[in-house]
Amino acid sequence: MVGRVQIHVDHTANLDDLRVEAQRLIESSPLWDRHQWVLQMVDANPQTVVIQLQASAADGPSAWDLRCDLREAMVRYLRENHPQWLPRTRSEYKP
Repeated sequence: MVGRVQIHVDHTANLDDLRVEAQRLIESSPLWDRHQWVLQMVDANPQTVVIQLQASAADGPSAWDLRCDLREAMVRYLRENHPQWLPRTRSEYKP
């Protein structure tokens, strides 16, 4: 069973850095079944890019809990280490 988490981040977010953190979180989780995981950019719009983190688990309830844990941990990581990568509203100044 594969759980998927999508998170919107700023265009300046470093995906390699986010992959390192995702790998650390997933490999430390007892809910991960050790089969597969991936972090990919799956969408983009003018305000944000969307990253999707997928990780496999043994069953549906474990996949749900793993998704929730990963979402919370990734948002915490962004907030505490890279708040500039969180979505923000920009405005253009035109004199």
